[in-house]
Amino acid sequence: SGFFASLGSNESPNIFIGRKYGINRLDLSGGCDHKHIAFGHLGRPYKNIRDLTNKFESYMTTDCNLTFGFRNNNIDDLSIIIKKETGYAYIDRQPDS
Repeated sequence: SGFFASLGSNESPNIFIGRKYGINRLDLSGGCDHKHIAFGHLGRPYKNIRDLTNKFESYMTTDCNLTFGFRNNNIDDLSIIIKKETGYAYIDRQPDS
């Protein structure tokens, strides 16, 4: 219930890392404004893969921003940026991360 779904009997308890790290919110914006993100064999990011009919129409055309909020209000939000086309990912304000 709530933000995270229940685990199935054949799923790893490590699949929902939000429970372990106290994440209670995930905001998607930019190129990843859909629920699903995938990466091709060269690392290129795709969006909206569940409704995929033509793989070329699902390339991310703008950078993706994943922002995580935490149950502990003393922890600032954490944003991860995924670069369009290359799939290079880093923590916002920490490009060398």
